[in-house]
Amino acid sequence: MAHADLDYRLVSSGHGNCNLVCIFATLCTFGIRGTVVTYMPTFRICEADPVAPMQLLATWCRDGLAARLDGINDADIKARYQARLNTELDVIKRTNVCNYFLIVADYVRWARDNAIAVGPGRGSGPCSLVAFALGITRIDPLRHKLPFERFLNSQRQVLPDFDIDFCDERYPEVVQYLQRRYGVERLAQVSSDEQTPLESRLVIADRSLKDLVPLHEHADSEVLTTKLTMPEVADVGLVRFNVIGNKALTFMQRVVELVRSTGKDIDTECVLFDDLAVFSALRSSGSVVKECFKHLPGGECYESTFNLIKPESFADLCASIALSFPALQSRAEQYTQSAENTRFMRLCSQDCQKIAEETRGYIIYQEQLMDVACDVAGFSYAKGDSFRRALKHPAHPGLAAFRKDFISGAVDRGYSHPDAEYIYQGIAKFGDAYFTKAHAVAYAMVVYQFAWLKLRFPNEYSAVKAR
Repeated sequence: MAHADLDYRLVSSGHGNCNLVCIFATLCTFGIRGTVVTYMPTFRICEADPVAPMQLLATWCRDGLAARLDGINDADIKARYQARLNTELDVIKRTNVCNYFLIVADYVRWARDNAIAVGPGRGSGPCSLVAFALGITRIDPLRHKLPFERFLNSQRQVLPDFDIDFCDERYPEVVQYLQRRYGVERLAQVSSDEQTPLESRLVIADRSLKDLVPLHEHADSEVLTTKLTMPEVADVGLVRFNVIGNKALTFMQRVVELVRSTGKDIDTECVLFDDLAVFSALRSSGSVVKECFKHLPGGECYESTFNLIKPESFADLCASIALSFPALQSRAEQYTQSAENTRFMRLCSQDCQKIAEETRGYIIYQEQLMDVACDVAGFSYAKGDSFRRALKHPAHPGLAAFRKDFISGAVDRGYSHPDAEYIYQGIAKFGDAYFTKAHAVAYAMVVYQFAWLKLRFPNEYSAVKAR
């Protein structure tokens, strides 16, 4: 029996038999199959829609990118965006995940069409130009120097994973939309254990989940809950969708609605992130930071870092977010000092030095680490992503090979062996103390918008706060 046939028969013969699902997961673990097999639904605009998902994705991306580049007349810039889009679409086609992008784009569009506040995207999702073109994220990855491979690496059999924030009060409506779209029995929340559902983590299947995994049914809710944990649902081929309630978005949406009720036109998504008065407010008024971060997960970590760095630009704001992460907090003090004359930066090329300019000469982002690996050692971005993942684990079995490749690649590109070794050690010593830049940019946008609303519409802001 061919491996493909074996996979198909195991996947198709669930009917509640969890033993078969476990067998399938075991075979996947030991590499019996060559591609990722999942129960992901095939996206259709409607039941009678004849358009293949990949064709539909390409059309949506082409139209979306054209809208975002409207007003740009530079042919070279347009060509650069189109080339990046084509590269991403090729990877998405080869990894067979176009349905995932379409499903997420569809429910994000539905939320926006129904006046539900949607965040700019978080996690590594903003690294995708396809996501930006589809409107899943509001972050331009080329402008912010975010490599696609940080989100989807064709060298690793890992599904993409969008984290999308919605208005905290209305995100259940998005879940209800998904139930109507795919069927109540095909959607479930994922448990961290049998008693604790994580409401934002959903799985959607192409068939009834009752045929695939054990479930909890609730008397007070139509939303099912799996009895399997997050890693277990992934192991059996279920795909996770993250629909997250965000209190900061709820607060800001209330302010925006109140402003609009007075007849003023306002759109926080069109705000430019260069208003010096906003940064001045963030530096001088601890209340802005305190009020914003109390609405964001883990917000208690941010205030002390902001007070130390005192951001003067959007790049500083992003760095403040990153350096608030527990593993990086020890580097915050260092960030307030100049690193321009350090040996590490002197050894690196001018391109590499430009990579670190926005973070005052220090490498603090995972995406920057990937840039350094590509520029100094000649790694591809896919290999650079695998390298930064290996660095997180000192005992990683492939780390010695990465070190050898990094040093030999740097020597081939003109570095002396001692200098190549020094640069490697300079980035390797921080291990997992690098932050996802895409996530920092997303949170920085929310913080900026929050401060901007308070600065520009103080009466409406205060009225919402007093409720």
